[in-house]
Amino acid sequence: MTKHYQMLLKQAREERGWSQKDVAQQIGTDPKTVSRWERRVASPSPYFRQKLGELFKKSLRELDLLNPSEREREDGDPPISKLPAGSFEGCTGYLVHLFFKRGKDLKTVVRQ
Repeated sequence: MTKHYQMLLKQAREERGWSQKDVAQQIGTDPKTVSRWERRVASPSPYFRQKLGELFKKSLRELDLLNPSEREREDGDPPISKLPAGSFEGCTGYLVHLFFKRGKDLKTVVRQ
């Protein structure tokens, strides 16, 4: 089981001997916000996720800070919008695979 980002953030902070106030000052937020992230009351916005990665010199994956859509793109197929034009000619099987893989019912998609 992977550690949640809150545990990883706290661990990375404590390994450096930093307080929540130290982290907050370095990334431009307040200590209460850092505390909320570590207690799982809130999660960092994309801006602060990037700042935290830079501060701790770790990837967003290492800190488990990827949001679900980023995690899906990194783990699987590229998003359809990023494929080159004409990629779908004769690729019906691929599209069906994508829809089923992502949990969509093909009948629902066809009706749209």
